[in-house]
Amino acid sequence: MQESMPHVTQRDIARALGVSNATVSLALRNSPAIGEDRRREIQAMAENMGYRPNAVAAALSHQKQFLKQSSIQASLAWLNLWPEPRTKGLAQARLFDEYRRGAEVCTEKFGYRLEELSLVRSSARRIEDILLARGVNAIILSPGHLGHGMDLRGFPWEKFSAIRTSRIPAEPALHLVTTDQSSNTMLAFDQILAKGYKRIGFINFARSRGDRIWRFESGYMTVQQELPPNERLPVYRLEASDTSSRDGLRKWMREQRPDAIITLHPNAREVLKSLGYRCPEDIALVSLNTMDCDIDAGIDQDPTEIGRCAVLQLLSMIRDNERGIPRSMRETLIKGHWVDGATLPDRK
Repeated sequence: MQESMPHVTQRDIARALGVSNATVSLALRNSPAIGEDRRREIQAMAENMGYRPNAVAAALSHQKQFLKQSSIQASLAWLNLWPEPRTKGLAQARLFDEYRRGAEVCTEKFGYRLEELSLVRSSARRIEDILLARGVNAIILSPGHLGHGMDLRGFPWEKFSAIRTSRIPAEPALHLVTTDQSSNTMLAFDQILAKGYKRIGFINFARSRGDRIWRFESGYMTVQQELPPNERLPVYRLEASDTSSRDGLRKWMREQRPDAIITLHPNAREVLKSLGYRCPEDIALVSLNTMDCDIDAGIDQDPTEIGRCAVLQLLSMIRDNERGIPRSMRETLIKGHWVDGATLPDRK
């Protein structure tokens, strides 16, 4: 009978290198409190000795860490990236406000508090000073547009654990938790087909809103490949304030003859009405965000779950001392739910 290998402990590694148990523990958790050369030395020794972490002990250690942090009410920062957060943009987008609410509930569950910072037109240095003065070393970036509000160029990300909740802004390339845009569009398309519609169009924002970043259109184009070529409609990109864009939409409607339209545009129903199309009498409408428009059939993106998962990932990064812009960026995509509504009556 083969004898089992003796279990190697952190104490064994410490003894082999002549360092303390605490030093080994910190080095194996990649703590910046231990110099890089020493960390590599300890990690190499652990690998050579066949060290394997004790899952039970690690869980107890993490629990103690949370209890310690809870006792001092550590904060996570919710950075609001909109230029006028209290009057426009994020404050008027219920979807994104629910991101923040989901993050806040999860934060409190683990004994932290979520501190929202609306730092309009602040420099990277100013933002850094405020966060460090408040003892905050973990950040959630709200959806938004850099350059219109805060300027984070040159921000020292290496000092913080940070995560995004949207593809906008695209930089910095931090880990991302957001809605599964492509799958949500495919889900909407399948539901429309199931209700008896055949010619399904897509009205999106104009290209200036970042089509290369968003993935809604990719889902639409993918599921269209399952249809006969004569039932595949091109995407129409609408700029609500542009008269020529509305004229183009009128032409597109006449040429493509859609019987149902998927859209993310909050003003799509209003614009179609101005062109003489009634919903649902003349055209059925489905929204990829039912929370922020007057189209009630479509996708509930489950925004509170997005906020909750963002916090869970951020807390994991804090435990692992994972800071800065990662070498390999992770995307966690949350699928939405279908919602029936009067704007998409069942043709069957």
